[in-house]
Amino acid sequence: DFKRPGIQTFRGHLIEIDIDPLLGKQLQELSSRHSATLFMSLLTIFKILLCRYTGQTDLIIGTPVAGRDHTDLYNQVGFFVNMVALRTTVNSHDSFADLLERIKQVILNGYAHQAYPFDMLIDELALPRDMSRSPLFDVVVGMETPGLVNNQPELEELTVQKFDREHLVSRYDCTLIFKEGEKGISIAMEYNTALFRQETIGKLLEHYIRLTAAVVAAPGKPISALQMLSEQEEREQLVGYNNMEVDYEVSGTLVDLLEGQLNRSPESVALEFAGNRLSYAELHERSNRLGHCLREQYGVGRNDLVGLMTDRSDQMVTAILGIVKSGGAYVPVDPDHPASRRDYILERSGVKVIVTEEKYRSALEQKGYRCIIQSELSRYSVTSLPVINHPGDLAYVMYTSGSTGNPKGVEIEHHSVVNFLKSMQQQPGISAADRLLAVTTYSFDISVPELLLPLVSGATVIVLRREEVQDAVLLGRRIRETGATLLQCTPSMWQMLLEGGWPGNRQIKALSGGERLSKALAGRLLEKVKELWNMYGPTETTIWSACRRISRDEEAVSVGWPIGNTEIYLLNKDLQLLPGGISGDLYIGGEGLARGYRGQPQLTAEKFIAHPFRTGARLYATGDVGRRLADGSIEFLGRSDEQVKIRGYRVELAEIEHVLLKHPSISAAVVITAQAEDGTNYLVSYVVLSGLVTATELRLYVKASLPDYMVPVYFITLNELPVSSNGKVDKKRLPPPGQSQSLGLNTGYVAAATPLE
Repeated sequence: DFKRPGIQTFRGHLIEIDIDPLLGKQLQELSSRHSATLFMSLLTIFKILLCRYTGQTDLIIGTPVAGRDHTDLYNQVGFFVNMVALRTTVNSHDSFADLLERIKQVILNGYAHQAYPFDMLIDELALPRDMSRSPLFDVVVGMETPGLVNNQPELEELTVQKFDREHLVSRYDCTLIFKEGEKGISIAMEYNTALFRQETIGKLLEHYIRLTAAVVAAPGKPISALQMLSEQEEREQLVGYNNMEVDYEVSGTLVDLLEGQLNRSPESVALEFAGNRLSYAELHERSNRLGHCLREQYGVGRNDLVGLMTDRSDQMVTAILGIVKSGGAYVPVDPDHPASRRDYILERSGVKVIVTEEKYRSALEQKGYRCIIQSELSRYSVTSLPVINHPGDLAYVMYTSGSTGNPKGVEIEHHSVVNFLKSMQQQPGISAADRLLAVTTYSFDISVPELLLPLVSGATVIVLRREEVQDAVLLGRRIRETGATLLQCTPSMWQMLLEGGWPGNRQIKALSGGERLSKALAGRLLEKVKELWNMYGPTETTIWSACRRISRDEEAVSVGWPIGNTEIYLLNKDLQLLPGGISGDLYIGGEGLARGYRGQPQLTAEKFIAHPFRTGARLYATGDVGRRLADGSIEFLGRSDEQVKIRGYRVELAEIEHVLLKHPSISAAVVITAQAEDGTNYLVSYVVLSGLVTATELRLYVKASLPDYMVPVYFITLNELPVSSNGKVDKKRLPPPGQSQSLGLNTGYVAAATPLE
């Protein structure tokens, strides 16, 4: 529940529960059938539970042994207890019986070598010292036999009475003790209160009991099929937390939405750019000309792709509207992107024609593409075109980064965009009086709500030039001058704006998405805006799939709940539902799901999987990691591929960044991994300073909150973090650690004061 302190604490608490006597008897009989002890079965079930909770399959836990296996030690006074480390690989395809047999051998081998001192084992392994946790294992499991439970001594002429005391110590993260007594089996869980809440441990024990019942009922089942959640928990995950039956009283296509708003407010201001204003009627007349041209001269129809390569202007907006009105789908190609990327997108997408500007025409035509210049369309009609699209037709194809190094084209259909826009009208909400400042490149999917949400709501979209967007001071000035009431940025862009001295604006509704929003940045923004909304969603599920208004008193910055007709699940590697508080992989389903990846059926099949809970439906595997908070909202924890191994430990880079951003002299931070010559990974942090601080001070500051292995080796200062065209931190442009001498912080060298120093 809480971040691990930099130095281990030992304050603890204890919870005890009983196993139903009948269930305990059935487990005892099951153990006997497999020639195993009760402890072996209880431990096997606990390892299954740990595997479910942590996502780890290679588990080491400790167990205490009495150390009196020699007859001469039976009556000796003294403490002979030793710890034995039990290491097991858990395969989710194994049955309980298979795993029990393997764990039985591990335990017997451990007992055969129980005299080997644990301290000597730690020395032999040469594990790196870590003051935040116990060496080798964090969890201990033990068993108290009937002779040890309630063993009240009998003394002559003395009456002995046992008093229960409050348990305030935990030597490990968790210590699970099984007690076998006359009334059956009980479980005592000692846990570290610096890491866990009481409710979490209570829920864990409930899940343990439920797993035990599942094992007894079907010991031959694969352990991945064993039920752990209660019916109520399952119902919450499947139905209660998802928003799958919202009727927006709207059907049809994006064109229907746009035309509907035109009919309601033809004279209202739809768009502003560079001091010029276009009414809804004027905007639609211009876009209609392009639509007629595309349909009549180039034969563009349903699902045909049309390229769009233009600078930021009013023509950028009319082009998008004209393309979708023609029946085709637009493919944005940012002219500022590298030529190789532009060529790849145009070639792979198979565009029929490109809407562009005169300055780009020659280069495109030399490569064989047909081009349209909007200023040359005066002969075409300004009347509305007959709508030919169906809700399942393509509205746009957006190319996003691919793991292979080449971008992949995400195909989004009309019904997905319509559902998204109607949901956004309700939350975060927009009115006809709003003025939305468009700052995002149109090749990034979050440009869709910037450009289209106002135009289906009767509001005004204000398009800024590229140079106005990239200059924090200029952007702050334009926010004030335009009277903007709605602004959407990535966290990196909000950070840039704040560092540029933006004083804030109490009439602004601020939307933040595209990256993880830190609590520190959220706190700063809340002081400067009217409302702050955290948005989450990948391109493959139509921009935003969840949102939440952020308040000051929240313990964690969550992304809230799914938008209308959208479902989000937290699953493990076996696609099983996870309990609240446990981190897992995020899967999204519903109306927003893309058709797939353009020309990549294999990748589409890999990422858009069969829905495990709804026949005939699909889910998108986001590659993101999150967990449910107590209120059911989702906390976004980062990318699963951002989880790295440092000295064998799993490390979330976002966790280190979160600590750095709490420092009063740091205004921006990003952490990456680099590889040393010996192949080991180490951490490098890049920081933007707002005050004076040395590398030594920063290292001590991080060390006070995080374990040694999470302290970066290098602290490199930059004037600003490099940002890509879509507003996210561009890690590829960060200088390598070898340049840290010119960029590094003053280490504050102090001469030795003693011979030992």
